[in-house]
Amino acid sequence: MVIEEDTWATNIKKELQERPRNPNRDDLDQFEQQDELLLRNNLIYVPEGPIRLKILRECHDNTLAGHFGIARTHELVSRTYWWPKMNKLLREYVKSCDTCVRSKAPRHRPFGLL
Repeated sequence: MVIEEDTWATNIKKELQERPRNPNRDDLDQFEQQDELLLRNNLIYVPEGPIRLKILRECHDNTLAGHFGIARTHELVSRTYWWPKMNKLLREYVKSCDTCVRSKAPRHRPFGLL
């Protein structure tokens, strides 16, 4: 999805243009627009779509990354990128990683006798 097709981003861009007329939004100070990018606290906003999944794959599944856990993957992603509810998507992605699930030892009580 292109940033122009993302309704959330277009609303923020519109409010940024109307900022002098809309002093009620204090959170708009976090956002700025540079060229075609929307930045929040100097982090690139990523629109909804497959690009978010690609970023998560790059930071978590990469052979150099080595399937880090939730905290380390969050740190790698949040160095450069931001999107709403990023933590939730990141947690779901790491918890559903097949390689991570298979390689971790079970941490529950042993199953009972059959």
